[in-house]
Amino acid sequence: MTRHYRQHAAGSAFERNASRLRLELSMGTPRRHLDVLVELLRVLVEDTGGTQLTARYRTELAELEQAVATRSNLRVVR
Repeated sequence: MTRHYRQHAAGSAFERNASRLRLELSMGTPRRHLDVLVELLRVLVEDTGGTQLTARYRTELAELEQAVATRSNLRVVR
């Protein structure tokens, strides 16, 4: 597998899992489940290389981390 393909695969995986994290946040998922996705995104963003796209992913990851940081471990049941 070439370096370019690995970076592309990591970028695709980042976008897919970031979308999943946003969905989980909107569904009110407890933080303990969200932290796993944040860790995965941290690994994936490092595998995307040093491109401008990586900088955008880091910004997006920081925003998602902030949203997860405000989440409680307890799910609110209505």
